[in-house]
Amino acid sequence: MSRFMDDLRDSFASVKDHYAGKITLRTYTVPKLRAIIMSGKRVRRIRSRVHMSQEVFARCLHTSRRTVEKWEQGSNAPTGTTAALLALLDKHPEIVVELAEVG
Repeated sequence: MSRFMDDLRDSFASVKDHYAGKITLRTYTVPKLRAIIMSGKRVRRIRSRVHMSQEVFARCLHTSRRTVEKWEQGSNAPTGTTAALLALLDKHPEIVVELAEVG
């Protein structure tokens, strides 16, 4: 309980310092989110660029081969976080190996 109280005390001190002008908190402007369109053709192109089979690519993305197959056939499409991850992989294909090591 003492560590919790110390952390709480430090937090209040930081807020007090901020309002006194002693600390400037970092602020960010985040652009408005727009939907990421991830077609089957694009998924296939990304996978081809990293020279992987559907099975290996799926393992790197921590998903099933069947899911990758459905994406590529266009019967299903990655959305949200998965689409964002694939878009990042499209820009930086070298990170595919790091994805496999996550977890």
